[in-house]
Amino acid sequence: MNLSTLQRIKEKSFMEDYFFSFRSRTVWMDVAFLSLIMLFSIILYIDKIGFYSDDWIYLAYYKTVAKQSLKGFYDVLIVSPNITSRPVQAFLQALSYWLFGMEPLGHHLMNSGIILTGVLIFYFILRKLQIGRTVALSIAAIFILLPHYSTDRLWFSAFMVSLSMTLYFISLYADLQVLQSKSIRIYFWKALSIFGLVCSSLSYEVFMPLFFINPFLVWLSAYQLKNSEKGQVASTKKWSLLFLLNLLAMFMVVVYKVTTASRMGIHGGLFAHIKWFAKLIAKAVMVSYGEYGIALPRVVATSVSKYPSTPILLMSMVVGLLIFGYIYQAIRKIEKYKESTLPFLIVLCAGFLVFGAGYGIFLSNQNASITPTGIGNRIVLAASVGVAISFVGMIGWLSTFLSSAKLFRIVYSMLIALLGTGSFIASNTIASFWVDSTRKQEQIIADISKQFPTLPDGSTLILDGICPYSGPAVVYESSWDLCGSLMILYNKFDLNANIVTPNLKVRKDGLNAYLYAGANFTHHPYNDKMFIYHIGRKSIHYIPDSLAAQKYFQEFNPTFNNDCPTGAEGMGVEIF
Repeated sequence: MNLSTLQRIKEKSFMEDYFFSFRSRTVWMDVAFLSLIMLFSIILYIDKIGFYSDDWIYLAYYKTVAKQSLKGFYDVLIVSPNITSRPVQAFLQALSYWLFGMEPLGHHLMNSGIILTGVLIFYFILRKLQIGRTVALSIAAIFILLPHYSTDRLWFSAFMVSLSMTLYFISLYADLQVLQSKSIRIYFWKALSIFGLVCSSLSYEVFMPLFFINPFLVWLSAYQLKNSEKGQVASTKKWSLLFLLNLLAMFMVVVYKVTTASRMGIHGGLFAHIKWFAKLIAKAVMVSYGEYGIALPRVVATSVSKYPSTPILLMSMVVGLLIFGYIYQAIRKIEKYKESTLPFLIVLCAGFLVFGAGYGIFLSNQNASITPTGIGNRIVLAASVGVAISFVGMIGWLSTFLSSAKLFRIVYSMLIALLGTGSFIASNTIASFWVDSTRKQEQIIADISKQFPTLPDGSTLILDGICPYSGPAVVYESSWDLCGSLMILYNKFDLNANIVTPNLKVRKDGLNAYLYAGANFTHHPYNDKMFIYHIGRKSIHYIPDSLAAQKYFQEFNPTFNNDCPTGAEGMGVEIF
């Protein structure tokens, strides 16, 4: 075989790797593989989960708003102080309700589709950056299964985080396409890039810092194309100039956020904030790389022993075998596999960089809490991209120390499969509590409906005898979720409700329900339409004044606890 033939083979290999998008049968097989992983990851719970916490008050707004239209649904939510700075979130939720109403399955299927779309575009991006097919597949498959961001799969009110991720990847992919485009196509891809940047940032904030990594990735891709001597690359001056549009768009988004966001700002001064942020990152590392990394076998053992589920175990085996078989066959024969040590180290370091950037937005505020399972982990999706990258980088790097290419192929595929299997078990165990929460909510609302065929306008119902959490999942914990459910049930907007927990305090002028260490509280003044309903005893107690309230709690529930396991807002009850 002469030199020119070898060169043509090398060039053909590059062309197939870079310009792969819709031309390669292998790519479509990979798309099918990742789609199958996504399907298996949700199939056990997708039709059994429902709505939780903030969902109920949003749904109540939609149900009771005068204009039952897409615009009406959008308008009623965008005025909320926490939503004003996220108009894309308001549109997504309004569109979802307009399409599916009170049927949770439709909402959850749409969210799963958004996540899958984001993962597939992520995979395309990795391939465009000339990350090897096997590594790109491994990263995408592991990312689908990670338990780190479980809430974003399960909670209607967090679906905008999934959309923000997908729009971020669309923006990055479009910028990479600019490099290969000519004439008018450049402007199409540039417009799509800016659209993704703006809409991602106006949906949720955690991906905003990652946009500052994109210029480097575009430069890297341009460098790779230039060296290939085959890529049709837009001139450096042209795409550099166009990239300034990204900076302008980001500047405008930041200005909008600063002027509309209700949760901006830091407390205690700059030094105190830096200390707080350092603790946040340290705890994030402990959860992402400790509990769900080094200690993942313990999490799996806890899941199997304390919360046994035959369907989860059987499906985890199917997922593990699928990943092992597909990754194993995807690894081409590696004669000089030890030369891949440095690339895997680069992947590992890149993962750490993305992980850190995923928390970068919290340099501007302190609205974050790190939890492995509760609704607080909705903020982890951007960092989880880095987790998936670094996990695969670490596995690949360690595998290169093996004595032969064949052993490398077996061990690498096995470790990726084991990581995927463990992540599947952890994620589905978490989801099982959300399923249980839905069942408990249905029982509670059915009981209330039976006991109270109607409720007078302006009524305040305080529910006693329930636990606010089923593991990490919220059953009912506050005024907005129980009240929202009752507003929907009775089609009335002027109802009030709450539940009895140790956070409920009896005051002279009413009952105060505190949340988030007292940072949020709801005041329920006494009146002749306030009553406590104990769901276990099926007893109704009218509470017109503080004496009646004190008498009730002294007699029926002096600890305000209901023998519930210890839980906390944003975290629920620890299960691992």
